[in-house]
Amino acid sequence: MYRVILAEDEPLVRMGIKSMVDWEKLEMQVVAECSDGEEAWKACEAYRPDLLITDIRMPVMDGMALIRKIRAVDSRMRILVLTCLEDFAYAQQAIEYGVSNYILKLSCTVEKLTGILGRVREELIGMNVTGDKNRDMAFLPIRESMFFDYVCGRCMDCESYVRGIREACMPIPLGRISLTVMRLLEYQRFLREDQSGRTLRHMVRELVELAVKKTCVAECYCDHPGEYVLLFAAAGEEEILARDNALMRISDLVDEYLNLGIRFSPENTGNGYEELPQLYARALQQMTSAPEQDYPRKITAALALIRKNYDKPIGLQSVADELEVSAGYLSRLFVSTMGRTFTDALNCVRVEKAKQLLQDKSLTAYKIGEMVGIGNATYFIRVFKKYTGVSFVKYLSMVRIRHSLEKLLAGKDSIDEIAFSCGMSAKAYSQAFKDLYGITPSVYRKQFQKNLKYNKENKEQRMHLDQKQIALIQHLINDHHLYQDEYLDIDKENQQSIYLFKNIDQLSLLQENNILTIKPKK
Repeated sequence: MYRVILAEDEPLVRMGIKSMVDWEKLEMQVVAECSDGEEAWKACEAYRPDLLITDIRMPVMDGMALIRKIRAVDSRMRILVLTCLEDFAYAQQAIEYGVSNYILKLSCTVEKLTGILGRVREELIGMNVTGDKNRDMAFLPIRESMFFDYVCGRCMDCESYVRGIREACMPIPLGRISLTVMRLLEYQRFLREDQSGRTLRHMVRELVELAVKKTCVAECYCDHPGEYVLLFAAAGEEEILARDNALMRISDLVDEYLNLGIRFSPENTGNGYEELPQLYARALQQMTSAPEQDYPRKITAALALIRKNYDKPIGLQSVADELEVSAGYLSRLFVSTMGRTFTDALNCVRVEKAKQLLQDKSLTAYKIGEMVGIGNATYFIRVFKKYTGVSFVKYLSMVRIRHSLEKLLAGKDSIDEIAFSCGMSAKAYSQAFKDLYGITPSVYRKQFQKNLKYNKENKEQRMHLDQKQIALIQHLINDHHLYQDEYLDIDKENQQSIYLFKNIDQLSLLQENNILTIKPKK
């Protein structure tokens, strides 16, 4: 457990902070509560804490004096500063002593405090950097926290934000600023072992730093492991060109090192820090795909050429030549308009076409790749996984198994026959089915059929299903389309799922909550 000391002269504030946090979940323990700086200093000497949470204004010894005294003997201890808006200037001075973050008392919520403490815990676990980088890592959480406080309207006005980031050594000067939201595609696979996303955040920041190094002034903030905010200085044409080149470089590096696709919000540039909230809100709104009819004419024409020639050796230069523009201009236009590179747009089309070709069980990965314009099977498989988040083999198994469900539920064919129709051995089919649904196909069939018992008189009856039983059939519906095959129709009415079985005694089933109602089909 990480040891925590809480120094605050107001008992109610001290009690509130202590009670609103699940310290055990954070692997932390409050070992001492102190009402002044002198008492806190003695507690630090006695307990050697990992984290100190301290107020600025306290009797006997104030928070600034306490921080200076601690830093003279201990550079390892993490420090959080409690402050009010009127004490904000003092909080900025504390940055010089390597505090991990600040907490505004007026805007302190359970979620925000837990989030800040979580990041401190990550520092305690993983921080192993020294020198200038250590200093920068100390500043970055401050700038990041202030940014989201400001753009989200959490007790931070523009004047306070500008004053704070100046003290926190914000690299981007006053003037025109460009803001871009960067979203990682299919990043969830990185969170299986690291649910906090700490490693992924670190890797993305390193790649962004590498991409913009010595080319432009930029800052990267993260509020979620799958989404990042990029700030650029954009005072002139050279800075804007450097930004566009940096975005393309970031996309290439993330693809090379993480095998992830990226989507950027279109260009959002404003005059000064006071426009940051509007720029951020606009960028988030833009991340929902804009209608294609709203794209510039050159982009629409380029997309048409991609869809027409995806199966040929098409590239950025050939499309640019066809449209009579430079390759650099077209590349930047794709990034600024669609939030993705030309290559991303081309590969998305190719992957979607590949999914359609998977319906033909006679086609191999090499052949499908060749048919969508990617002759190298290894590269095709890599591209397919990047844009779907699933390996080609696993995706193929999922497609074939889902196509086999109607036969499985009808109960007329054996498991071996169904597996053969999927182009798989019985063993491979059963294993892939179990990986997908958690049970074998034979058990799946038995449970489904058991839940669908009905009388031969075609009288209406109700069936109560548990959550596991409902889960067996719920996968047949999603938010985008309804399921239909020669045996079964599934529709939605008023948030209810309507099951119409064509070959099961001409009966229909109405699902409401955990109840299925079986009715004679009209």
